[in-house]
Formats: sequence, C-alpha cells, structure tokens
Amino acid sequence: MPKWGWLVLMILVSAAFLAACDQGDDDDNNDNDNDDDGSPTDDDDSSSACGDPIKDLYAAQCPENQNRCVGTDFEYRKDDEPFLAKRDFVTGDVEAMQFKFQAPYHLQKIKLHFKEGKGTARIHLYADYLGSVPKYIPWTDFIPTVELMTPVEVEVKKDGGWVTVDVTDQNLLFMPGTKVWVAYEHLSDDGLPLLYYSYADDPYYQCRYYTPDFYAQYGDRWGAIGRYYMIRLEGRHFCEREGDPYFTDVTTAAGIDVTGQHRTAWVDVDGDGLQDIVLTKLDTTNTPNNVFYYRNNGDGTFSNLTVESGLNQVSKSGVTLLADYDNDGDKDLISMVTIDVWASDDDDDDDDDNDDDNDTLALTESVKADDDTHNALFLNDGDGVFTEVTTTTGLEELSYYSSGGFGDYDNDGNLDLYVACWMTNYPYGPYYPDHLFHNEGDGTYADVTDAAGINDEIPLPSYGVTWVDFNNDGRYDVMSCNYGGNDNYVWENQGDGTFKDVARDKNLQRSYPYGGAINFGADFGDYNNDGNLDYIQSAIAHPRYQPSTGTSAFKISGGAPDYVYEDKTDAAGYVPDEGDVDPSFVDYNNDGRLDLFMSSLYSGHYPRLYEQQADGTLADITYWAGVEVHAGTGNAWGDFDGDGDMDLLESFNGDGGGVRLFRNEIGNQNNWLEVKLVGVNANHDAIGARITVTAGDLTQVRYVQGPRGHFGATPMFTQHFGLAQEAVADTIEVQWPGGETETWTGVNADQLIVLTEGSPDVQ
Repeated sequence: MPKWGWLVLMILVSAAFLAACDQGDDDDNNDNDNDDDGSPTDDDDSSSACGDPIKDLYAAQCPENQNRCVGTDFEYRKDDEPFLAKRDFVTGDVEAMQFKFQAPYHLQKIKLHFKEGKGTARIHLYADYLGSVPKYIPWTDFIPTVELMTPVEVEVKKDGGWVTVDVTDQNLLFMPGTKVWVAYEHLSDDGLPLLYYSYADDPYYQCRYYTPDFYAQYGDRWGAIGRYYMIRLEGRHFCEREGDPYFTDVTTAAGIDVTGQHRTAWVDVDGDGLQDIVLTKLDTTNTPNNVFYYRNNGDGTFSNLTVESGLNQVSKSGVTLLADYDNDGDKDLISMVTIDVWASDDDDDDDDDNDDDNDTLALTESVKADDDTHNALFLNDGDGVFTEVTTTTGLEELSYYSSGGFGDYDNDGNLDLYVACWMTNYPYGPYYPDHLFHNEGDGTYADVTDAAGINDEIPLPSYGVTWVDFNNDGRYDVMSCNYGGNDNYVWENQGDGTFKDVARDKNLQRSYPYGGAINFGADFGDYNNDGNLDYIQSAIAHPRYQPSTGTSAFKISGGAPDYVYEDKTDAAGYVPDEGDVDPSFVDYNNDGRLDLFMSSLYSGHYPRLYEQQADGTLADITYWAGVEVHAGTGNAWGDFDGDGDMDLLESFNGDGGGVRLFRNEIGNQNNWLEVKLVGVNANHDAIGARITVTAGDLTQVRYVQGPRGHFGATPMFTQHFGLAQEAVADTIEVQWPGGETETWTGVNADQLIVLTEGSPDVQ
C-alpha cells in the first residue's frame, strides 16, 4: 500500500497547511490534467512539488506515487433524464443525496438541477453517519453533525435549470469509500424551488428526505424517496491506483458459477491437501437441494462435483457445518434445517402437513416437517463421497437454526456442537432457544442445553456462533451474537460441563452510549500480537429509526487476570457501516499483523478491507485491493492455490447474488508459514488448539476454528502466519485441546507443514 498522508476515512486539509499554499486562480484549478505525466516540475518555486498548489495537495497524500501530481477529471452521477419533482415541502425540510467516492477525490463543484420555482436554496455537504445525518435523526447529543463546508445559498430562476456551487477553493479531499450527503434545505413554505429527480438507478448512490410529518407517521426521519435526485459532483480523482489491484477476480476462470445468496466454506473435502469450496444456497424454496461442492483441481480451477459427491441429497439446509465429527480423518457434514414452528404434531409419523408424503419423524413439538425436511448427518468416506446417516443421531429436533459451530468444550476428544436459533415471527418473536449438543463419541449427539445452563437465560435471536478460548484457560467458550438490539451471550466454560454468561462482565457488548446492537457475527484474533485474542463484532445499524442500537465494534483484550475488553473502534480508525454483517481477521499481506475484512449488506453497500498499520491503526485499502462486491453477505479466507497468501471467497446478494473468488496477488511477496494440526488425543481437526509462532521479533497466535460467525462461514482449518521478511520460524508451540503443549524449533518459512499430536516430526 502507498504511504498515505491520512489514516482516516476522510481528510480536510487544515487551515494552517492551506495558508502555506497559494490557491491559484479558478482557471488553474479547473484545468483538465489527463495529459499531465504526473512528474514534479521545475517550477521556480522550490517549495512546490508539482508546480501547482492544488497538485501539491495531491502529491502530499501519496508522495511515493509516480503519478502523484496527476488529477483526472471525474463526474459523479451524470444523469440526463429528469422526470419529476416532489412537492409539498415546507421551511426546514431537506432533500438529500448520498455519494460514495470510488477513488481518492478532490470535490470541486456541486450541481443541482431544479425543475421550477424562483427562490433561494440552501446547500449543505454533510459527512455520512450510518446512512444518515445526525442533525436529522432523533438524537444529536453524542453524535455530532459534521458540516464539510459552509452552507451555501443559491438563487434559482423561475424556470429552474442547473445551479452550480463552486467549492474548489475549500480543498475537499476524500478517501475512496467515503460517503457524503449533498442536502438541499428548503427555505420557503411553498416548497419552491423544486428539485428534479429521475429513476436512473446506481448502487453508489441513495436519496432520502427529511420532514417532521414523515417522522411522526412512520418513525423514520430519513424518508426513502425510491428515486434519485438530479445532483452531480465534479472534481478530480487523484493518487489513483498504480498497476493492478492486490486481488484478481478469478471466479469465472476458476469455473465457479452460482447465483443467489450463499454461505461459504473452505474445506479439504477429498483429503488431497487442497482447499475445496462448499456453498449453501439460502433459497431453499426454489433450490431445495441447496448445497454445492466445488472440487479444487490444483490448477486454479474447480469442478462442480455436487452430484458425484452425494451432496445433492442435502435438502433444505439452513445451516451446513463441516468438520470431522467422528475423528476418522475426513470432513463430515451436518445439515440443520431452518423452519418455523406452525402446526400441531400429534407425535406420530402421519402426514401432518398434508403434502401427500408421510413424515419420517415423530416430533415432540409443533413443527412443519415431512420426509423432505429434516436435519441430517452425512459421513464422508475419505474420498469426498457422502452418505446420509439414517439411524438416530440425536440431532432430530427441528427449529429455526441460523448458525452454528464445533468445539470440544469438555476436552474428551470429540467435537460438540452449538447451534444458534432465530425467531418465530420476524421481527417480534418469540425467540427460539439455542442448543448445545454433546458428542457422545459413538456417532450420536445428546442435547445438553439445559444441563449446561445455556437455557438459564432468556432465549434471544442469534445470527452468529463463534467458539473461542477468550481467557486462555484451555477451556473452549462460545459466543452467540444476538440480533434485534439485544445483548450478546458469551458463555464462559466453567470446566464442569456448565457455562456462565459473562458478556457484560467482559465488555463484549457495544459500549455506552449505545444499547444492544443488531448483531450478526464476530471473529477473534490476536490483533496486537500480545498473546490475547481481540475481537471484532459486526452489527447492522439504522440510527434514523433505531437510534439506541449499537454499531459494529472493535475491541482489544485487556488480558490476565480479568480479560475485560476495551473498545478501540474509533481509536483504531474502524468506521462502522450500516450494513456490517460478517467480519474476519486475516493477514492478507503476510507482514505479521492481522488485518480486518468486513462484509456489508444492502443495496449501495460494499465490503471493506482494512490494513493494520505499524502503529496499530487501520487504513481502508479496499480501493487498492480491488475486492468490492455489491451487498456482501459473508466471507471466508483460504489459500486455494497453495502460494502462501490468503485468498478471498465472498458471497453477495446484490445484482442477482452469487459468490466471488479473489486470488491474492501480493501476499507472497513476504514470507509465510501454514500449519495443519492433526489431533490424536484431541479431536482430529484440533479445533480449539492454540498455535504460537515466533520468528525473529515476531510472535503471533492463532487458534484453530471450524465454522464460525454469521451463517457459520468456514475459513480453512490450516492456520496461516505471515512472517514478513523472517526466513525461519524459531519456535512453534502448540497447546492442544486438553492442555498438553508441544514445541517444534527451526522450521523454514514458505511451506505448509503438518504437526501431529505426540510426534516430534515436521511433515
């Protein structure tokens, strides 16, 4: 990444810096610089880098760019199809349009197309806050409204036309991904002048209006107009990406072809050492057999072997989880249906829902179920062929399952299962309780929810499950991320088969002044390399009508003895988005520091990749990485091509939905190490194991995860370490589930190794 002069979402050049720069005249400011080679000039003014004060501002932000003095003219929202104008506005009402900058941008002119009506229009430029402007939402006490320029009043002629607000001399420079609102404030009770809108659609923009009447009627201070105001921005892109992005979209070339919204997983299905892809489509109505298996061919391509593998038998799966549940060395699959309680079951196997199919299950609660709708366990034969277990497994109870994950909470060597549940009638409930299933070691599970104390608390709707030993005591804890403005549950393992909720005690909620959040998922990782697992929480947020709910949160573990988490969301430079749904810690560039990726839902929203800087702050590098996908719903990271850097599998529901595979092109410029663990006394996948790698001055911790977070996304089980320029891992320490610790020394970088519990060999 270039060395930038900012590490925040947006910069406004300080007055002190501006005073040192000659602003130049308007003609100079509006020159088209497309033909400029971008090199510094031999200007007489030795203090000027580019021979032009505006270009000097550009160069100051990216001093290492070859084309740092270039500004390329660019116009946002060039729409020439006016349609109508909304009437009946009064003094104080506001019509506003949000813009998202796609590259570093110098905003120079704001243009508005008015339909008619002589009068004065007051124009504002606001910073976005979660799809809103605090001034126009139900509170303003702890979130300030940020005016990015002094409001400008313009006169509009009777017959309307385009009006231009020139802000060139205000030096408004913005990072890519920044969102701003151009707002027209009405100053007359006759609603004039009238601002044109059109129906030309574009996901980079959204429009809303504010009226007290709308809020009183609908409880939303930002009314969705469903159209697009005719507002344009003119200016220059500068400090543009040089060369190719860090990632390449290889979806088509790899042979992956799906539509719709999917849950994502990296799993070595057939045991050949390559990372395969398993997808679960959420549309079970039109796609009842909704699990798809893409086998990694080892040459950068994948083959759809869903039918050959037998996974086409999986029906109406709401939660698909893969792990080696029977410890035989391959990944098995558990399918949990997502189904509403609705009809009385008389505890027999008659045709309860009158679809002419006799039920195969006699159910103990009111459910809609038949022989096409049931939980199932599929055993892998080791070569990637699955067969459904037809005997009783203990997983027969149906519910509205939404997420799940595996962890060996009692350290008996068998993977237990925690499955989260949703609600009966969205958005009001009642809510289904989560379930904890104990692996009996004989191929069956036992529901121990009550005995473990999980049902001691009120059921809440959960969207994400993450197992984690957050307090480093060798016992696996589990976090359930709850939706609807509710608190999370963090079930601390008491070591006696029971759990205690400590979410509030450990500050694993959104911090004051917010209430509970609309949580979706979480991930844990040692962000600051101090040996403790830090935390990122995803949460959607709609302050325009739910002002008390919290946002996504980034927190650092305080470590022993209390392991209380401290909120660093603002200090680190993480900027929550209205659509945050699925986070992942990942070292994408192998520099030995964990970075952060967040999927973001909804039309007009895009994922972000944050790179951790040397001082621990985060810089949004999505533009340079090239991983934008419209309305992302989930992500999983794995090294599918075996070159030592982490590739991205991202699901989305915008533009018809599907998944995208992004190949990492730069991570292997640094050294790396990938560690696969094989448990013997521990579970075979070694889920819950803690790996500490020391290479020179770098010490990093990873823990082996299975499915986790929102929708049970599955990163690869093999653990990845970026080693920067270190050529040798001096020590590798593994704390196996159950507490035994082993150490290996002097392992060369740039390879995948296999470490087996109890064996001194490095394979």
